[in-house]
Amino acid sequence: MSTLTFDLSYDDLVDCFGPDRVERSVREDAAALGFTGPTLEFLCSTGIPSTLRAGVGAPGKEISLRAFGEMSREQWTVPEESRNWIILGNLSATTISLDTATGAVFGFDEGFEDPVALHADVSSLAYTIYAVKCALAEIAGLSAFDERNTVIQSVRQEIDDRDPLPFAHEDGEWNATLEEIAMGMWA
Repeated sequence: MSTLTFDLSYDDLVDCFGPDRVERSVREDAAALGFTGPTLEFLCSTGIPSTLRAGVGAPGKEISLRAFGEMSREQWTVPEESRNWIILGNLSATTISLDTATGAVFGFDEGFEDPVALHADVSSLAYTIYAVKCALAEIAGLSAFDERNTVIQSVRQEIDDRDPLPFAHEDGEWNATLEEIAMGMWA
């Protein structure tokens, strides 16, 4: 992977989430975990936003768990290639992991037996969390479902045009999240 899917900066994330909600990896720690290239640069320079509903963070020496060992203990069907995946945290019903070799993001979702490809790369994960947070601010004053849904569908289309993975599974985490927001369940 030579480039990432979305162009997002640390300042963009800090402006949206605040400095205490954007985690960046220490370069030496992330490199020791096996991250390289654009993924390593993104983790160290831009970082990953975290919210109360998206408890994810940048990998580091202290907090990183290998997905293979952790998820196999939880009785998941864990593919051999996941030995190099690092758990980043959780969305509401999905444990998020990042492949150190490819930079792809996978989820261990309560609704699926096997891990599911969720994002083409870490920039897509970060951008999706960012776009959802921005949409929440935009729809805060909207009371009608149709108005909220128009904003949400715009966010979905913007992301889907560059990375279809977040919305590839009808019952997946991101589809459920956007549906809940459009229905007014997230205030």
